[in-house]
Amino acid sequence: QKLEDNDVDSSLYYDYKALNISKENANVEQQVESYIRLIYGEVRMGNSTAALEHYKNAHALISDDIHSDNNIILEMYYAAIYAQLGLISKSMKILTETNKLILPTTSKAILMDFHYYLASLYHDLNDLDNCRNHLKKSIEYSREDKKNKRKVFKSYLLLSNTYIEVDSAMFYIKKA
Repeated sequence: QKLEDNDVDSSLYYDYKALNISKENANVEQQVESYIRLIYGEVRMGNSTAALEHYKNAHALISDDIHSDNNIILEMYYAAIYAQLGLISKSMKILTETNKLILPTTSKAILMDFHYYLASLYHDLNDLDNCRNHLKKSIEYSREDKKNKRKVFKSYLLLSNTYIEVDSAMFYIKKA
C-alpha cells in the first residue's frame, strides 16, 4: 500500500523503524529507500528541515550511482522540498539537473512523476505551454504503467486547469 493511502504519522513511524533495521543490517539500498520514504512523509507534514536532513543522508549513500532510479527519485523529492518552501526557481534548477540523470532504462513510473513535478513547477510560474507539454509527457508514460490511475487523474486535472476555454478544459476533465 502506498504512502498516500495511509496516515502520514503512522507511515513515518514505520519508515523510521525500517531505517533503523536497514542500518542494523548494513543494507545501503534499504537505507536509501527508507530515507526517500521519510523525505516524502516529512514534505507532506511540512517539515522541510527533517526532509533536507534525510536528503543529505541518502545522498551521501548513493553518490556513486547517480543514474539509479533511487537517485532520480531522491532529486525529485529534493526539488519538492524547495518548492514547498516557495523557492520555485531553485526547485526548477534541481529538476533541470535531474533531467540529465535520466537514462533509457529509467522506469516509466519515475518518468511520469518527473514530468508531473516539472509541469507543476511550470504551472506555478504561469508558463502554461511548458506545463501542458510536461503533463502530456507524464500522461504518455502513464499509459505504459497502468498501476498509476490516480496520478493520471491528477495530470489530466492539472492539464484542464491550464486552459481558459471551457471546451478545452472540459475535454481534459472528461479524460480524467
